[in-house]
Amino acid sequence: MARRLKTSACSYFQMTNDRCDRNSYDGDNGNEHVFDEQKAYRAMAMFVCSEKVSPRAFLGDSFKEVLKITNPGFHVSFATLERHCLKLYKEETEKIKQVFRDFDGQVSLSMDILRHNTYDVRSYKLPQGQTVFDYMCLTVHFIDDKWKLNNRVVYFGSLYYTTEYAPEKVILKCLSDLEIENKVSAVTTLNGFEYDDMAEAVKDHVQGKKLLQINGKLFRISCCAHLFRLMVEEAFEEIEWTIRKIRRIVPFGKSLPQWHITLHILQEALELESKGEYLKEDEYGCFDIPSAEEWKQIRGVCKLVGNIYKAAEVFIFDDYMAHHPEKNDHRSDSTSSGPESDEELPRHIVERRRDPCYEFHCLVEYNQFIQSNSLPKSELELYLEEPVLPWSKDFNLLNWWKAASAKYPTMSKIARDLLAIPLSVATSSDAYYYTDFRKANGDVVRLGPDLANALMCTRSWIKKHRRDIN
Repeated sequence: MARRLKTSACSYFQMTNDRCDRNSYDGDNGNEHVFDEQKAYRAMAMFVCSEKVSPRAFLGDSFKEVLKITNPGFHVSFATLERHCLKLYKEETEKIKQVFRDFDGQVSLSMDILRHNTYDVRSYKLPQGQTVFDYMCLTVHFIDDKWKLNNRVVYFGSLYYTTEYAPEKVILKCLSDLEIENKVSAVTTLNGFEYDDMAEAVKDHVQGKKLLQINGKLFRISCCAHLFRLMVEEAFEEIEWTIRKIRRIVPFGKSLPQWHITLHILQEALELESKGEYLKEDEYGCFDIPSAEEWKQIRGVCKLVGNIYKAAEVFIFDDYMAHHPEKNDHRSDSTSSGPESDEELPRHIVERRRDPCYEFHCLVEYNQFIQSNSLPKSELELYLEEPVLPWSKDFNLLNWWKAASAKYPTMSKIARDLLAIPLSVATSSDAYYYTDFRKANGDVVRLGPDLANALMCTRSWIKKHRRDIN
């Protein structure tokens, strides 16, 4: 982290100083360079707002070493840096608003809940001294004119279930500020009664601005990753005490809130049991080994959860390839690593998903009346008569529609709006397996509500804008 900060910071300051070299000179000899403090803060703000680096890192010893080289007399003020970050956020907000103004399609929303556990001195009487804070992350999804899937975080803040800070009011204000109230086609949320009223309020507001398809019956989309989690939780509850026994005889390692890890451990225990491993009195005599009936229950649950796991793999692959189209080229056997390597798709999922058995096959039934009708065929009829494409691991649906948009102008617009709807609020492979809310970035939430919101938004705007340009 320190090395990355030094290298990146030096690049930003070199860029800033180069600009200063061209524009600022000493009045006497015209050769002496003048350090522009405002441009330096601007460069740091751009760095913080586009990379996963806390602004407090500029107050640390690592960055002070950089300053000793670039400008020993310059001392970073956190308040000034924060002010420049918020200024940059306002500028980028105007840019993203213009993007939405120019966009002639529909957008979809997703509302994710991130949780931050923190120690609070005032709550020392609570169990383990923990205080829980939930944060709402609102993201806009759309497919642009180049048929690229875009995801932009437009709000990040504490989730208060009060009259003044109700989630639906926060969302509606955000939609109004971005001027996209008449462009929302769907919202994807977690499953639960607490989200029903929110989704209904947003739907009613949007219906006042535009006509929703099927009277808004498909407006609210339930997060499939959360559905997987609820199904797995119910299955594991049936053998909760047996799982505790397994924990004592199979090393779990570090406990992580991911249900697929529990599944793998149970499968490992079943394999050892089938080999008679737990019949060894000298090794397991002091443990409470599951009974024959309990082993039977474990097998049944593992079969059920295993099928859910396979279904999750399909969703993960399709969602990942939609968000990372550059990964669709499988010609290289090596997996590239970079700043986003923590979001890389596990190799076993890629290999398994290449299996034709995982591919959805489209079956089209031709209507006899349409076939015999001599009237000119509609665009929909021509589309349905398209031959089913042979299976290919490199097939990209967005690229297909991009090429076919001239032939099917109306159908392509419908497809662009529908394909932008996220089936899950999860954006990384691990998120599909969580048994609890995913963690919020502690370094971000501790910066305060305004700066935290600014960083979460701009980091999804600036970096992706640069990728689009490149």
